[in-house]
Amino acid sequence: MNIAKFSIRHTTLTVSLMLVLIAVGFTSFKSMGVDLFPEANIPVVSVVTVYPGAAASEIETLVSKPLEDQIATISGLKHVTSRSLEGVSQIVAEFKQEMDVRRVEQEVKDKVYLAKKNLPSDAEEPLVRRFDPTNLPIMTLAISGNMKPTDLYDLVERVIKVRLEQVNNIGSVEIVGGRKREIQILLDRDKLAKKEMSVTQVAAQISASGENIPSGKVLVGSKELVFRGLGEFDSIAQISDIVVNLFGNEIPTNVGSLGSIQDGMVEEKNRAYLQGSHALFLDIYKQSGANTIEVATGVRKAVVALNRDLSSQKDPTKLDIIIDSSRIIHQNIVDVYETITIAIILTVITVLFFLGSVRNTIITALSLPVSLVGAFIAMHLGGFTVNIISLLGLSLAVGLLVDDAIVVIENIHRRIHAGEDAKSAADKGTNEIQMSVISITMVVVSVFVPVAFMGGMVGEFLKQFGLTIAFAMVVSLFVSLTLIPMLSAYFLTGEQAQKSSNVVWDRTVGALLRAFERFQEILERAYAA
Repeated sequence: MNIAKFSIRHTTLTVSLMLVLIAVGFTSFKSMGVDLFPEANIPVVSVVTVYPGAAASEIETLVSKPLEDQIATISGLKHVTSRSLEGVSQIVAEFKQEMDVRRVEQEVKDKVYLAKKNLPSDAEEPLVRRFDPTNLPIMTLAISGNMKPTDLYDLVERVIKVRLEQVNNIGSVEIVGGRKREIQILLDRDKLAKKEMSVTQVAAQISASGENIPSGKVLVGSKELVFRGLGEFDSIAQISDIVVNLFGNEIPTNVGSLGSIQDGMVEEKNRAYLQGSHALFLDIYKQSGANTIEVATGVRKAVVALNRDLSSQKDPTKLDIIIDSSRIIHQNIVDVYETITIAIILTVITVLFFLGSVRNTIITALSLPVSLVGAFIAMHLGGFTVNIISLLGLSLAVGLLVDDAIVVIENIHRRIHAGEDAKSAADKGTNEIQMSVISITMVVVSVFVPVAFMGGMVGEFLKQFGLTIAFAMVVSLFVSLTLIPMLSAYFLTGEQAQKSSNVVWDRTVGALLRAFERFQEILERAYAA
């Protein structure tokens, strides 16, 4: 099939097709996520279970062993390792590379749910997470002020965190540092022994007394009234008055008579400082596949709005951005963009010197942006993101994209020099070289496609690299067999190859081109000898 002949005869259709290709490619590029590295499928899942106060040996037998037994039944498991420490169990399950990490994570959650009935009742909920190198905080905020630590924590948890989670594509917000309010009941061991009571008995009675319990409902005409027994505590005095037991079946024993009650704070496990002062940090995570730069921009806008509201409070506080990984990503992406731009300019200059014709160079250079932009369509359909790996592939592809166009236009140029008119030369010249151009492209594609399907973690990162180059080369082949011959048929003439009549051009660029042409002739004679 002579594709070139069809494109030359249907110029309007060819131009329209190229404009659509550019428009769709640009739209695909704008809708792609932006990240530092590509999203990788690494089938490693961890299960962390906290059992406060338990020794390592108890953790191993009561927590780690039941969980391991359930996880070991999942198909595709390579190996599972566990660490039983004081108060915490850590289990890491690694699966075969071809397993989808999201499906594996869900299967691990299902098995953990089945194992929960065999875990101690006072153990915390097991935390299941898959290993994701891109699942790192994109930003870290710090808030400081003169408020009480408990009040500051409540402000962050109930106001600031909620406002930040409303930003589009925010995955989660985690609070680091600070101390939450806690009502502490300090029981006297001697008093408990005297009343013949245990700590468990007191804790169970407090828990039962502090619950809000539905009490039923009553129909009043067409309305239904719902009643609830409110047991939630409003003050420390209410906790102190709770009757735990009747000593000797006569004397009521309340919590206050067994020890002291104080309004305190939870045990401090981590501490955050900002410029030497106590502060709270907020780690912000984005949703998987979201555009990091867009999410960070939304967070910055939310911070400005929050600071405006916080400054008007009785105790002013300030929210600061201390880590913003989007800036690092933006700098890396801009650096790669600059590299691609420089590569395009150098490629065009190189083509100009070797072809020795401005029109030939312009026609050849047009294949670069069209091929690069067109590649974004396939990248978007493949779920790729704009990252340094995919952009590295595009920067490497710049030097390869002009190969097809140069082969086509050189053959057309040779026929024009032989005396053929431009349209005939574009038609016959492209048809004559068509299979050679296809073979050139397929050779390059056959080299880089296997790179994209390498196994292991390296293959996960090089997938977008290899396929991006392959996508760009396929689009370049299409452009070389349609756009290049069509432009050559209408913009190349027999006189075009002659010397330019522009004096300024002849004395500047033209002189350089003639000097380079003489250098080429010297090399040809030396090679022939």
